[in-house]
Amino acid sequence: MSTKKTLREKLRARRRKLSKWEREEKAFEMACKISQLDAWPKCVRIALYLASDGEINPNHVAETARNCDKEVFLPIVKNDGLLEFALWQKEAVFEVNRFGIQEPDQYAPKISAGQLGIICLPLVGWDRSGNRLGMGGGFYDKTLSTTTSESCLVGLAFAMQECEEIPSEANDVPLDFVVTESEIISTGRRIL
Repeated sequence: MSTKKTLREKLRARRRKLSKWEREEKAFEMACKISQLDAWPKCVRIALYLASDGEINPNHVAETARNCDKEVFLPIVKNDGLLEFALWQKEAVFEVNRFGIQEPDQYAPKISAGQLGIICLPLVGWDRSGNRLGMGGGFYDKTLSTTTSESCLVGLAFAMQECEEIPSEANDVPLDFVVTESEIISTGRRIL
C-alpha cells in the first residue's frame, strides 16, 4: 500500500471521529479567520466545495462571502477530469455527478479557475510547506497546473489534519495558505 494511500486512510478515519457539534464549531471558527487573508478584500469570486466524508464544512465561509458581496462558486468535474466552477446561488439546483458528488446543474453560470480570486480546496491532510493530500482524484492539481491564474490557493482544514510532511510529486500544486479553526498558516508562497 502506498504511503499516500495509508496516510489518507488514517487521516480520514481521524476526522470522521469528530462529532457533528465539534465539526460545526470548528467550521465556524475557521470561517471567522478566512477574512483575515490579504486576498479577501480584493477577491470578487471565491471557489468553495460541498463537504463530504468529514471534510470541514465551508458553508459559513459561503455566508461570510455573500455578506461581503462576493460571488461563490463550486467545482464541477468535466469529462476530461478538469474542473470548471459554477455559480453557487442560494436557490441552486444540484445534480449528482458520476462520482456521487453533488454539483450545480448544467444551467448554472460557469467560469474557469483563472477567473477566481480565492480557491478554497478540501483536503485530507496538509503540511506547513503547503503540500496537500486530497482524496486521490487529482482534479484540483490537474486543473491548477494548466492554469496561469493568480488565484490564492487556500486549504480549509481541521488543525488535527496537520502532518509533519506530506509526500509530494512533481504534478502536485502547493497551497498558499491553510486556514484551520485555530490559525492561518502561510506556506511562504504568498504574503499574508
